[in-house]
Amino acid sequence: MVGLIGFLFVLISGIFFPKKKPTKNKESGNVTEKQLTTLDYKKDIENSIKNILTSMAEVGNNVNVLVTLESSAQSVYATEDKKSSETVKDDMNRESNKTRETSDIETRYIKIKDTDGSESALEVTKIQPKIKGVVVVCDGGNNSIVKEKVTTAVKTALNIPGKKVFVTK
Repeated sequence: MVGLIGFLFVLISGIFFPKKKPTKNKESGNVTEKQLTTLDYKKDIENSIKNILTSMAEVGNNVNVLVTLESSAQSVYATEDKKSSETVKDDMNRESNKTRETSDIETRYIKIKDTDGSESALEVTKIQPKIKGVVVVCDGGNNSIVKEKVTTAVKTALNIPGKKVFVTK
């Protein structure tokens, strides 16, 4: 019942808030929606960090930020589990009773029909990739105090350890 309610909620939200159509890669013709969303995620982080750092007095206006990611975004799809179990009791001999239990779980993806009639799995959420490292090149990058402030700002904003941040001029 809960799965049905969730399915209806997602279906209704898809009607009122339609997803962007995936674009096709001109070279191969493959859909690259996953790659584009990961690239957009990376660019958003880079721009946010750049905006924060350029507002810091000692850093300077000439700031470049590079963010590397561990992987691409991962989609989590809605599933339906069908569980079955069987218990067999062997009473052939009163002295020894044998019981055998078996259980089976079948998992299937919940599919929905798109407006063009094609079926696709119902995406529940998208897990954004972890940040592997950040490189900041700025005018004040040769000053040790500025380096420390920039490193602290980046590691705080992105919740990453300082060893993943490199600052230079």
